[in-house]
Amino acid sequence: MTSEERPYFRMTQTAGRSARATLLACARQGIFFIPLVTVLTRAVGLTGLQVAQPFAELGSAVTAAFFRRITLRELAGEEPVI
Repeated sequence: MTSEERPYFRMTQTAGRSARATLLACARQGIFFIPLVTVLTRAVGLTGLQVAQPFAELGSAVTAAFFRRITLRELAGEEPVI
């Protein structure tokens, strides 16, 4: 988990949003990295393997920002987007 994701993970976990926290914890390695390694290695070889990690980090950071936005809106009493 990157340093950008840790605060969002802790926030969702302590706010009682355990499903989001679990999904965020699994996002980088399980949801993004493994499929990216598989697809990009077959598509472009060694270069695909090298770029899979940064893309996985980017995907998990976007996911963390999305969950942060939803959780903060819920905690503020606003209706969540989804």
